[in-house]
Amino acid sequence: MKVLKGKFSRSVSGVFLRKSLVTAQFAISILLIIGSFVVYRQLRFMTGQSLGYNMEQMMILRKPVLSNPGTAFMTQADGFINTVQQLAYVKGAAVSGRIPGEELGKINNVNRTDIAMNNPVTMTNMGVDARFINLYQMKLLAGRDFSPLDYNNDPAKLHTLIINETALRQLAFQSPQEAIGKLVTAFNHTWEIIAVVADFHQKSLKSGIEPVLLLPTLEGQYSRFSVKVDPQQLPATLEAIQKAYASYFPGNVFDYYFLDEKFNRQYSNDYLFGKVFGLFAALAMLIACLGLSGLSLLTTSSVPRRSAYEKCWALP
Repeated sequence: MKVLKGKFSRSVSGVFLRKSLVTAQFAISILLIIGSFVVYRQLRFMTGQSLGYNMEQMMILRKPVLSNPGTAFMTQADGFINTVQQLAYVKGAAVSGRIPGEELGKINNVNRTDIAMNNPVTMTNMGVDARFINLYQMKLLAGRDFSPLDYNNDPAKLHTLIINETALRQLAFQSPQEAIGKLVTAFNHTWEIIAVVADFHQKSLKSGIEPVLLLPTLEGQYSRFSVKVDPQQLPATLEAIQKAYASYFPGNVFDYYFLDEKFNRQYSNDYLFGKVFGLFAALAMLIACLGLSGLSLLTTSSVPRRSAYEKCWALP
């Protein structure tokens, strides 16, 4: 009854409750706005941070199913890459067992041969060709890149590998230069470290950087072609690449996508969270503004109005 008669709004309890609700309402709105700003800045940071390689305009082609099982994959792959690199709007091409953004296979019991390690380490591994590091503009800290002599169709004859900085630390090397020429054991095989590459984010920035072994082996069902294209004349470039693909791998589907688009899908849930958070912040501000407007109307209606007679006597 007090509320309906308007007496509660003018009482001490009513004024205190009204001020408390208004304060809480604006406090929640401010917190939501700050949260939206933090989420936005975090997404900007993750998408703008250097990953340790360049994937702009990188087109990925899935490995074809070879029609002739006796034909070595690398023979056809080399021919295809050499043909593609001669195209006017292609800046480079390479083939690798996996690409950035994908989960890498793990290898246990990686150990050094020159010292006794109490706890052999577990690392990830990825097969790459001799063009991969240069194509993705990865930074070599020491040593040399792979050369054609490092590759062999017989896995037992492979003996060189490249490690990243995280693997360098886990193998207890003090510097990249110290690791060059040292031997490690992996896959029940002895390998020589020929280079150390700067750390790179294989997956999103939400995941930590893993120790990686880059190997000169590409046989496998997960191999991918990476082709860096110029955005100019893109339709004509895609058509030319498709013709080359059909020439070297007849009967296979020309399936491609751009790496940056797929890589950024790892942040899709974060983008959705940011949009929902921003929507709630906007709704909170709208409700707060409506509440402020209502409070202003209530305050205005609560001010007693003087009659014209009183106003006249009030004049100096």
